[in-house]
Amino acid sequence: MFIEEQKRHALTISPETLAYIIIHIGESFLYPHLSDGIEPDLDRAMKAVRSLLR
Repeated sequence: MFIEEQKRHALTISPETLAYIIIHIGESFLYPHLSDGIEPDLDRAMKAVRSLLR
């Protein structure tokens, strides 16, 4: 069962690309367009990253 779980979670992109995506998700929620009235939201960033890593 452990091997099946590993196969299901195998990366289809490089770790560098995954890191780049995670950083930009974080930045987009931490440094939003304040001129549009959007406040930083770390919880939403964390939820987005968790969803990506499932």
